[in-house]
Amino acid sequence: MPSPDPAMRLTHPKRFLPAALLALALVLLPACGGGGGGSAAVVAQPLPPAETAANLAGVWTFTDSHGVVYHTLILPDSYVFRSLDSHMSEGVGFMTLSGTDLGGSITVYPPAAYSSVPILTGTVTGTATTGHLDDTVTFILGAATTNLQPDTPANATVQLADLAGTYAADPAHTSTGIASTLTVNPDGTFTLDNANGSGRGSLTQVAAGLNAFTTTLDVTPASGNPSSFTGLSFLLPGTAPAIVVMTSQAAGGNSGLFTLQ
Repeated sequence: MPSPDPAMRLTHPKRFLPAALLALALVLLPACGGGGGGSAAVVAQPLPPAETAANLAGVWTFTDSHGVVYHTLILPDSYVFRSLDSHMSEGVGFMTLSGTDLGGSITVYPPAAYSSVPILTGTVTGTATTGHLDDTVTFILGAATTNLQPDTPANATVQLADLAGTYAADPAHTSTGIASTLTVNPDGTFTLDNANGSGRGSLTQVAAGLNAFTTTLDVTPASGNPSSFTGLSFLLPGTAPAIVVMTSQAAGGNSGLFTLQ
């Protein structure tokens, strides 16, 4: 989903394709003639294959025409989702699915770099079929679209211990705009440290083998009061593995894209 484009690139923009296909019927046309009666049959064209409703659960991705990358994690059953774009804007909400028709709502939290941009709430509409999720997010200020595709590597089976390691994010890859270090233990407990303070939290796998982890984070700032956050995380595998942490809420958050060191 899209995020505010500095002023309004939504963490989950989307657009949808028609939800249904028209079926062709076999039509018999009576022939008019003088003398003998007869009829001519018009041969029906083959029916196009019906679209199959998607299983929304999993990791989805999209890159728009400006090069902004969107990572979206949708949970099974509830279709609760979180999405983070490469500007570190985060979308939080839920989806509904009726046949291939999408619905739902979203709240978009801008990163610290866009502190002048308000928190936005909107609706989600669109179409979900096997292999693509096309949605439009409509806000009071306008609409944004994305055409999400399954992130096949990220949807492979993952174990909690696979996330163990030390990860780092530079200022451009954190919602706070502060370079941070994330250290994950095999049991899912972790520490998150930066110049503003430190945090401790835990990752709990949503279901066995699923690349989706509920995330809790308690932050003790260098000055000010402690705060607690909840959200979702997942692993981006590959030659440079990374963890996408999404814990933004109205009171702030420590979200980001942390790359294995």
